[in-house]
Amino acid sequence: MLTSLEVLDTLSLRGCKNLRGLPDGIYKLQQLWQLWTPTAKLRPTCNSFDSSSSGYGFLKMEFLDFRSYKNVIELDLLMKPDFFPALSLIYLSGTNIITIPESISRFPSLGTLHIENCKHLREIQGLPQSIRWVYATNCPLLDNESLLNQVIEIMGILPNAVCGSARSNELMDPQFTDYFPSETEGAQSESESEDGDISHFSISRDLWVSGTEIPWFNHQSVENNSILFWVGRKFPKLALYFAFGTISIHCNCHVYISINGCNKSEKLNQFDIDDNLLRLYTPPQRHLQRHLNESNPTDQNYVEITYETRGYVGEPNAEPPIKATRWGVHVECICPPQESGRPNCWT
Repeated sequence: MLTSLEVLDTLSLRGCKNLRGLPDGIYKLQQLWQLWTPTAKLRPTCNSFDSSSSGYGFLKMEFLDFRSYKNVIELDLLMKPDFFPALSLIYLSGTNIITIPESISRFPSLGTLHIENCKHLREIQGLPQSIRWVYATNCPLLDNESLLNQVIEIMGILPNAVCGSARSNELMDPQFTDYFPSETEGAQSESESEDGDISHFSISRDLWVSGTEIPWFNHQSVENNSILFWVGRKFPKLALYFAFGTISIHCNCHVYISINGCNKSEKLNQFDIDDNLLRLYTPPQRHLQRHLNESNPTDQNYVEITYETRGYVGEPNAEPPIKATRWGVHVECICPPQESGRPNCWT
């Protein structure tokens, strides 16, 4: 029957709670853009998912939603990335999946993956280079360290970058500028990045998990709401993380950047705060470079990242005294060496 609906662009099977396998012929719906389904299994008798077959595949599908269906355990439907060339968003939140298969890493357009509240999820075998947002909070069995490593590699962040002296809430004395290396070769253009990949330069990436810290970040704070570091004329790749404990009210976090003491701080980001949230985020380098270019840059430029939390309007304690339990910035900075008696990169 479905083969007579080949122009269909939206299909919802959400009410079919007893559906155990996708019907024959669904793979011929090449115009399908959105699919809601309570199962990811293929019928054993269906051999349509053969890469040698012509006329099959969800060539225009961008949205695939399995969320909250407990009988979604295995992801047979997602084993053929070539059949999903345009898929950009997958919802698996609240399902009983155990493993995200390696095939996910070969989805060419996948940008967003929702896997919140997957109580049995243990492993993500790979993520595609196209991924921008991963939401993986409240997955108690998931190997968060492995997930963090995958995302950090895609972000292009170098874990071994070490800072000699990063300060929070304290500006360096001018006498220490002799420690800075000279960097006079002009700002990096938007048309190229250091590794020749424009994607790292022009987009942001985001990971939401349950956690407490990323210990190797080279500028961290447990008390203050600002972190200061120094950069040259090219703004390097920057990553931030925020960890929060138990949250009693609905609130959000606002992140700002100020360069060279500019009175006007620019908002980098804003996000809702959840219980036991650890959020990792990389702003687009293009935006960071623009802020730097507008600050009358020199060979040595000081950057201050600050955050504040706010409650939602109309709720009790609308301005909550909520602080991150730990937060940090990781950047290839040009901060001078640590001086005796001076605070280091922990504050």
